[in-house]
Amino acid sequence: MAYRLEIREKVRTGTIAGYLWYEDKSQGLGSRFVSEIEEMIEYIALYPYHFQVKYKDYREGILKNFPYVVIYQVNGDLITIS
Repeated sequence: MAYRLEIREKVRTGTIAGYLWYEDKSQGLGSRFVSEIEEMIEYIALYPYHFQVKYKDYREGILKNFPYVVIYQVNGDLITIS
């Protein structure tokens, strides 16, 4: 099944803020942060039921190298990244 993906605006602004913070700490680190978020979102789009439900109907994809969690819901064919 092909899933539609909706990414909320607060996720976009939070990712930009994270990029700027990490980039300030070390050049290139912000780009690695964004790449890892993008990889997690791509994984979630392919395997939305891989991660267990943590709260109500929210699931969490934990990044490997950064203290960051991608929170999302699956409703039918729609994945909403919150």
